[in-house]
Amino acid sequence: MNSRRQIGRVIAFVIFFIAVFCINSYAATSASISAGGYHSTGVKSDGTLWTWGYNGYGEIGDNYTEYYAIFPKQIGTSTWTSVKAGYYQTFGIRSDGTLWAWGYNGYGQLGDNYTASYVYAPEQIGTSTWSQVASGDYHTLAIRSDGTLWAWGYNGYGQLGDGTYTTRYTPVQVGTDNKWVSVAAGYEFSLGLKSDGTLWGWGYNGYGVIGDNLTEYYVTAPKQIGTSAWSSVTAGEYHVMGIKTNGTLWGWGYDYYGQLGDNGSSSYVYSPIQIGTSNTWSSVSAGAYHTLGIKTDGSLWGWGYDYYGQLGDNSSAYYVYAPKQIGTSTWSSVSAGAYHTLGIQTDGTMWAWGYNGEAQLGNGSFATSYVPVKVGTWTPQGTTVSISSSLNPSTYGAPVTFVATVVGTTPTGTITFKDNATTLSTATLYAGATQAAITTSSLTVGTHSITAAYSGDPLNPAATSAALTQTVASAGTQTVSVTISGGGSVLIYDDSYTLQSTLTASGSVSAPYGSTRLFYFYPKSGSVLKQLTVGGQTMWPVSVMRAYMVKDYAIGAVFSP
Repeated sequence: MNSRRQIGRVIAFVIFFIAVFCINSYAATSASISAGGYHSTGVKSDGTLWTWGYNGYGEIGDNYTEYYAIFPKQIGTSTWTSVKAGYYQTFGIRSDGTLWAWGYNGYGQLGDNYTASYVYAPEQIGTSTWSQVASGDYHTLAIRSDGTLWAWGYNGYGQLGDGTYTTRYTPVQVGTDNKWVSVAAGYEFSLGLKSDGTLWGWGYNGYGVIGDNLTEYYVTAPKQIGTSAWSSVTAGEYHVMGIKTNGTLWGWGYDYYGQLGDNGSSSYVYSPIQIGTSNTWSSVSAGAYHTLGIKTDGSLWGWGYDYYGQLGDNSSAYYVYAPKQIGTSTWSSVSAGAYHTLGIQTDGTMWAWGYNGEAQLGNGSFATSYVPVKVGTWTPQGTTVSISSSLNPSTYGAPVTFVATVVGTTPTGTITFKDNATTLSTATLYAGATQAAITTSSLTVGTHSITAAYSGDPLNPAATSAALTQTVASAGTQTVSVTISGGGSVLIYDDSYTLQSTLTASGSVSAPYGSTRLFYFYPKSGSVLKQLTVGGQTMWPVSVMRAYMVKDYAIGAVFSP
């Protein structure tokens, strides 16, 4: 074993790599996900791009605004068709076919001619149009829209496939064929499918990942693997899984943790072996040492390393040596990362499970989960917001409470109440609640168009209610009078009396809203006894008045609506 390869082995086990996962391409209207080393990415069905998890190298793409993103975070406003997460870097293809990259670039794996070691926001790679991309640890593969294959990044083991061991900082073409349809990148090796269904491999072959029965350790150009027709292939750190066109599942490479699913027949498998007898596999995704697959009935299956719960089976077993069904839900896609997994169910909801020390599950915590936890709605099912009023019509000055009700999937966030374009107030919608409310007395006489705008959260898209017409009536005619309890028109010196004011309303008013002041006057002087803010009452008792001087008193009240 030469020194270059020995150095590579040390890097492999100290740094640990996660390969690229499902290589299926998605249309612009399909939701997609991709789990990286310690971060996660996805494109929703509306074409928006979202990332979350570890951001130490800029792999989130938000210009490094935070070290961890604990919830999915939208990146820009462009429309994307697919996204792929490498170990510390991310690649995306926009709807116009342009390729963009961000994150760690220490070996030129972003393909931008090594402009910087870290790139914190998406940057365009060249001007070509692309159909598919896959990113390993330190190298990248991509297919242009003309079917040609290109590669760049670290090439110490021939994983670029250009016939050399030279690291490339910009894309170089691999061969001259224009029939490539998909690629997958492992730690130090690469795989690709051509339009005729043939499977090809190149790069480091020490664990048998090339599938050629270990005829050579290094393969510097694409080498065909058998003569079968394949529909998909996925690369883990040092294992490979593929589905043939007849729906059967096959695996080869490193198998110490059961990641091939062959019941642990051997630690190393040097050529493809069939896994079970089922011919109903529709997709498969290889993580570092674990694998997930989906059958045509939508059932999800997992096998391999399970120490962090990355299989989602809530098991205490560290290794699962054969495919094991995970729950009873139906799934449309799955992506296996380093020690975590992402999946989309057929109802469009996105779920995550496994290791979460870097917030890569996206559920707002750092807690590892041994079962799937819901993260968001990747194919939005819709959120509805309605608004109601506690008093409509209301009287000028009367307090009115507006209640907003949000119907969604355990919605959280904020609700902004507006009177036409003017913001009245913002209320918080807490976890477990479906309503939030505000109370206001500031509405003027007339009609008002009141709306409630929900901010949205990772599980629920933003939404605004239909407008509620709130009518505010004039205060009408109101008169106020004062009575003295315990006395008449003559008060006894040094006695105490209770004053009470009574308001009579007419017109559109059934109860007063405002404030009243009760007072008594000495000749040429006066003193306010008490002021009360009232709402809906017609009588207001006040503090005791003491006639402590022999005087004539003028007692009265003033009401202010």
